[in-house]
Amino acid sequence: MNDLISVVVTIYNLEGYLCKCVNSVRNQTYQNLDIILVDDGSVDNSPELCNQLRLDDNRISVIHKNNEGEVAARRSGVEQARGKYTLFVDGDDWIEPDMVYELYRSAVEHNADIVTSGCYRQSEDIYTEVFDGVAEGVYDTEKNGEEIFGNLIYVGLSERNGITPMLINKLIRTCLAREVHAGLSNQIYYGGDSAAMFACFSRARTIVITHNIYYHYILHAGSVTSSTNPYYLRSVNELYLFLKGEFQKSKYQKVLIQQLDIYIAKQVFLGLSYYMGLGKPVAIPYYDFDKNVMEKGARIILYGAGKVGRAFYSQICTEKCYQVVEWVDKNYLALRKQGLNVSSIETIGQVEYDYILLALMEQDKADMARKILIKNYQIDADKIIWTQPISMVDKYKLIEREE
Repeated sequence: MNDLISVVVTIYNLEGYLCKCVNSVRNQTYQNLDIILVDDGSVDNSPELCNQLRLDDNRISVIHKNNEGEVAARRSGVEQARGKYTLFVDGDDWIEPDMVYELYRSAVEHNADIVTSGCYRQSEDIYTEVFDGVAEGVYDTEKNGEEIFGNLIYVGLSERNGITPMLINKLIRTCLAREVHAGLSNQIYYGGDSAAMFACFSRARTIVITHNIYYHYILHAGSVTSSTNPYYLRSVNELYLFLKGEFQKSKYQKVLIQQLDIYIAKQVFLGLSYYMGLGKPVAIPYYDFDKNVMEKGARIILYGAGKVGRAFYSQICTEKCYQVVEWVDKNYLALRKQGLNVSSIETIGQVEYDYILLALMEQDKADMARKILIKNYQIDADKIIWTQPISMVDKYKLIEREE
């Protein structure tokens, strides 16, 4: 186990995060690294920091290029990569010291093309553990490809990821990553990770799925995932055309394209709801819920202002089925900066209400919120309501099945 491993770090205006990121790569327990910093036309102090880091460590090389987006930046990095395997890292994230070693060890043991892991997803002070919905194990796609490709994008409902649609928490054979990126369009602004990752999977022979977590994925206000773009649908179309072309090359193309159709429908709904900057009368709330769980006209406190909470709030205000007397979230300060009229959870005791509606996707998070509300705020358990949110894509897919 002494192969050179490449780590491609993509950077755009990340001077405040770059040193922590790169140092987490430099301090890996596996030291035979080829570290490539790709400065994608930064206009802050990032280029100078890259050059200084290169002087501090002879394993580091730097690419300075015009700003073309993440797909082009990763392509530049993997084209220069000299390692047998490549790990992609975003310049504002960081990784645990044993990430490269553990993923590489699995790759060598099974002669794998791809080894996956989970990640910690951090938004402000909220941490979420994310890992694949596919069971841990070694998958030979020639022998049991149906098992993994039948659940590649989602498992059951579209909200349950099969393989997490991120490139950054996976070790990929460099020749495979290079081939895929060579055919990727720079116009895929949304879903570049998904495009590259799903294409790599569709071409891989041996895949190792692990649920171990080594990667810290940091979400910032104003990031691509939280910003709007009027060209969103054009980007989604580029994503669809690319992945359809990739999947048609596979002998499992039927199950892959079935999932792709659902995945693209979901992206279109999400765009109409969040990413295109449409006005409230036009935007379509993406998540629905059972509105028979409370009597009509009830006074409610809406708990949660993520995508689910915003969808619930929009529907309630439009349909006037309930009266929202307060909307609360732990992350209320950041949400207020986004223009949402959200308050601290502490305000629960200051208003009259009939129910608290938990606008949370996962039942375990709803159960935890329920316990906190009962213990810390002495809320009557019968007043706390949670109903499983369902996406519009899944709602109409289920209606179709019933018919």
